[in-house]
Amino acid sequence: MNIIDIVVFAALLSIGCVAGRITEKRHYASIRRREKALASVLLFTNRFPPSLQSTHTSALVSGSVVISEDYFKRALASLQSLFGGRL
Repeated sequence: MNIIDIVVFAALLSIGCVAGRITEKRHYASIRRREKALASVLLFTNRFPPSLQSTHTSALVSGSVVISEDYFKRALASLQSLFGGRL
């Protein structure tokens, strides 16, 4: 392997890591803003809300979550575990 190939690989790996961290921080900041905006919404874990003394207008809201795998972080964690790093 040529030294230029290694330098290009390291540069692209660094750029990917930095871009991923920036994107992740923006994503978490967006989540915090949305959670703050919706903090006044009542949330119940049971199927029917508990009966309250006063009458409220309410609507049924449903949500779903998509949890995906970040292959870049998985690859870095594998490299870290190879060299004895803590995950």
